[in-house]
Amino acid sequence: MKWHTFRTLISSRGVWSHLGWRDLKVRYANSVIGPWWSVANLVVVVLSSSLAVSFISTSNALSILPRVAVGYIFWTFINTSLLESAWSFQNAKGMLLNTEIHEILVVYQLVWRNMVVFAHNSVVLIFLFMILERRALLNLVFLLPILGLVAFTLVCPMWLISRLVYRIPTLRSLIPPIFQFLFFLTPVLWTPSDTGAPNVLIEINPVAWLMGLSEQAVFNSEVNWKFLLRLVLFLIFSLFASEFLFRRLKSIKTQI
Repeated sequence: MKWHTFRTLISSRGVWSHLGWRDLKVRYANSVIGPWWSVANLVVVVLSSSLAVSFISTSNALSILPRVAVGYIFWTFINTSLLESAWSFQNAKGMLLNTEIHEILVVYQLVWRNMVVFAHNSVVLIFLFMILERRALLNLVFLLPILGLVAFTLVCPMWLISRLVYRIPTLRSLIPPIFQFLFFLTPVLWTPSDTGAPNVLIEINPVAWLMGLSEQAVFNSEVNWKFLLRLVLFLIFSLFASEFLFRRLKSIKTQI
């Protein structure tokens, strides 16, 4: 996408942030606890997943609970952002047609909305670490810059998915099972080994790099420079790929 569109991240922050808040209000308009439903869902999933993993691996469920929670909260953010991007341009069709808003703001809106949900979900992390992992409680602050890096890295893939699905709507039915398959290939519920097929999956999976980076930062107070460098390179590649495609695709407004 054109480089000037990234300047809209700052210059139009009032627009996409307002749209994101509006989406949340509409989504939870009839709910008493609003986005805290996602927190309740996260608690249930993390607890049940930890118990399931403990039964299979004979590990203590409480000992693996913090690691599962860190991995799952990031996976939820990434998975939700990418899945919802498949519907973003279709849902914003009227706004794109009748206003001068740039299509990239629709992606920013979606990322911001899911960052707000991430903030609500982080309460679960704080609670779990206060009980089970107090020594690493302060290290949760490292998740903020990691979240920022992930959010900015997601913008380009989300925009590409939005574009692709808008042009080929039948792809919407394929995206959920693809990401469900990727979930089991990502070390959220399992611990990677140093060799063998699981290690190969980590080497080629950007989400696994994120998991490794966040776990090292939170539990070991270290920065995994290998995974950090790979994420930065992936971001740069996404930027150039988007720039290349943007120059060859017409604005979405001209296709509506």
